[in-house]
Amino acid sequence: NTSTEYKVYYDAGAPTGTLYGGTSVKSSGGYTNASYIKYVASDSYSGIANCYVKKPGSSSYVAYTSGTQLTAEGTYYFYCTDKSGNTSSTVSITLDRTLPVGTLYGGTTSKATGSYTNASYVKYTATDSLSGVNTLYVKMPNSTYYTAYSSGTQLATEGTYYFYSIDRAGNQSSTVSITLDKTKPVGTLYGGTSVITSGGSTNASYIKYVASDSYSGIA
Repeated sequence: NTSTEYKVYYDAGAPTGTLYGGTSVKSSGGYTNASYIKYVASDSYSGIANCYVKKPGSSSYVAYTSGTQLTAEGTYYFYCTDKSGNTSSTVSITLDRTLPVGTLYGGTTSKATGSYTNASYVKYTATDSLSGVNTLYVKMPNSTYYTAYSSGTQLATEGTYYFYSIDRAGNQSSTVSITLDKTKPVGTLYGGTSVITSGGSTNASYIKYVASDSYSGIA
């Protein structure tokens, strides 16, 4: 006599999940500025039972369908379970499509882009509320290229500066500029076509005054 056959599937391996920023695979803890993120779960033995996501601003996990595209900015956490009860590692990704914001200063006073200052220095700071600022760059006066810049570093050379920043998701801020000018403008007196010194006299048919400034220009 032969008994009924019984079978059981032995699965001691945890399922795995792959994060995507758009169509690109991303590592856990990474950042992306793609139009969406998604999580794809797989299990080689018993198969996937359930997937879960904790969305930006939430304190709890909810059911998630593997591969569903999510578009709200912020940080997501995912994990999955297989049919044998094994649980995957929890992974995370931050979706950030917002540009970082930079602020210009002439001394301790914030300045608009394209402005001028006669402060003792200029500086630039950048902020990003989602992925955080990664790198900042400056083009110094009379330079043709950008170099790395540390946020808030004081720069005292006269001339025009250009700054921008990039966040960890790859978003680039607007480029802003400021001109540092600590040199007084120069004025020249003329009696007709001849230069005359201050306090001098002339019998020319007219006098005129010509002003010049090497950095910010005459206001």
